[in-house]
Amino acid sequence: METVEQLPVSVRKLWRWGGAFTGLFFGLITAAFTIGAASALELGIAGYVAAGVLVLAVAAVPVWWAGVRYRNWGWQLTPLWVEAKHGVLGRHRVIIPRNRIQTVTTNSGPVDRMLDLETITVHTAGVGAPNLTIPHLATATVQQIRTELGKGVDE
Repeated sequence: METVEQLPVSVRKLWRWGGAFTGLFFGLITAAFTIGAASALELGIAGYVAAGVLVLAVAAVPVWWAGVRYRNWGWQLTPLWVEAKHGVLGRHRVIIPRNRIQTVTTNSGPVDRMLDLETITVHTAGVGAPNLTIPHLATATVQQIRTELGKGVDE
């Protein structure tokens, strides 16, 4: 597994649904304020159209952002290290040498279980050492990673 892997496609859908609910929430808040402002300022039809455009933009941004976030997630497992890269505005990269790995844990909530996904966290030895978390991987992929990491380091 020496190529940079992306998260499963179902993650993009999961994140977009989350973005849709976020967009709906903030869109409703924006609608209340902008329609109220358009009424109070007596801006007429142009004010309501502008309010509608603003509401649609506010509601659409979280859905769009979920796709951008998905495209910027990647992970890699090599014979010597485990690596994860993510971030849109700020790029984060965590590389953990395999000889520093202490434990590997997994987590899956109810939605993850419905989509057959798990989150894997690689814990390292040492004080203040970073942990590496890869969210929403396919359960079969998580088992492959655990098996591969259980083999240790071939030096």
